[in-house]
Amino acid sequence: MAGLGVFLAGAFLLGLAVYVWEEQGFGDLSYPESLRIVIPAVTLMLLGIQAMFSSFFLSLLRLRLR
Repeated sequence: MAGLGVFLAGAFLLGLAVYVWEEQGFGDLSYPESLRIVIPAVTLMLLGIQAMFSSFFLSLLRLRLR
């Protein structure tokens, strides 16, 4: 659940970046301003996916073999 929350936080930030881009008419953006939103967004999304895959793998290790 924590991984999903982190992923959704990143997706929200990425949506915010697209909204800011849309406000500019989908034209040129200032690199420092746009990258301050996009880099943390993508990082959070990747960390969320990594946490979800890690928890899935750890749950497989806890399975009992017959």
